[in-house]
Amino acid sequence: MNKCNVWEQDGGYDSDDAYYWIEENSFKRRFSELRVNNYLDIYVKRIALKAAPSVVSVQIYSGGKGICWGSGFIIGCNSTVDTQFESTIITSATLLRTDATLNTLMDDLKVIVILSNGEECDGEIEAYDFHYNLAAIKIRVGHSLEFARLRHVDDLIMVDPSKISTPGEKSFQQHPDYDSDLFRLVPGIKVIALGRYYDDEKSNIMASPGEFSIEQCRFDCKELLRSTCRITRCGIGGPLVNCTGEVIGVNFFALEFTPFLPINIVSKWWKHFKKFGDYCRPWLGMELSNLFTIKVCIWERIIQKFPDIKKGIIIDEVTPNSPAGSAGVHPDDIIIECDGTVVNSSLQVYCINYWKIYYSICSMQFSKCFHCPLSGGANREVSM
Repeated sequence: MNKCNVWEQDGGYDSDDAYYWIEENSFKRRFSELRVNNYLDIYVKRIALKAAPSVVSVQIYSGGKGICWGSGFIIGCNSTVDTQFESTIITSATLLRTDATLNTLMDDLKVIVILSNGEECDGEIEAYDFHYNLAAIKIRVGHSLEFARLRHVDDLIMVDPSKISTPGEKSFQQHPDYDSDLFRLVPGIKVIALGRYYDDEKSNIMASPGEFSIEQCRFDCKELLRSTCRITRCGIGGPLVNCTGEVIGVNFFALEFTPFLPINIVSKWWKHFKKFGDYCRPWLGMELSNLFTIKVCIWERIIQKFPDIKKGIIIDEVTPNSPAGSAGVHPDDIIIECDGTVVNSSLQVYCINYWKIYYSICSMQFSKCFHCPLSGGANREVSM
């Protein structure tokens, strides 16, 4: 029998997996009930156990009836004046929706949070956002709780054919602008999706190993990234962790992969809410993508016109009369500098934009913007 590699998961699913999609209550299936999660090596188990104390189960009730289960993780714990401890849970707002197509909360909503030791707590919804599908749940207990260690990510991948010069050379090398405080996402790097399952008074950690993938999610939220981890619905809202157990994203659900929202965005979203009591989503009226996601034939044409461009973002769409449209940004523009900062990825541009909103700065300048409509091309500066 060939040894199973837990990190290499095929894109298909077997008959047991197929049953999952038609089961009436599909929120009650463990990760281990999917064939690809049956073989966890000691490396995966160690990471899962390290992060496990901060991972919780989230149960949603409406009108006294159990509706769905999900997961979440603790991001903070503070003592209160009455010797209690108040903790904040991050999870997915998907669990709170009336319907998958409606951006409204369920009626008569009750949230129960189950900790790693099986303790049940009443949860209070502090914030929710149906665009990013994020929710913050507050709980109060009589003791302190361990919270997750967060690590912001860097999703820059340089597409530089000149770097591949000798056999055996690494395809993805550390780039000059790399920030060692960030966790660098490159194709194939190992990640683990975690969740918590609660049944029969037992609270169980769940794990699904996989890899970061550069393929796009093709969802409305362009900031989503994806991994090859395979979770069940009760893992929605759980953390995606790196090889040291640090949380790098919030997991959502799809059939053959796991979309996740980078923790960079989650952190800024929550920081903004704590300061203003509300959340605000940056909007410039343009859809953008990392250069490494475009087709290789398009890349070839870009390199032919601008040989020095190895990183940046490409503009997919521009909304008429939006800040981006009014400033003269066009589809197929390639932005390599923003407010004097070299642009490495779409996630970086998002974070710069969010920072401006946080500090009430309303202008943004793209000081180096190349227009590349696959014919012609020019370097120009635009401001918003």
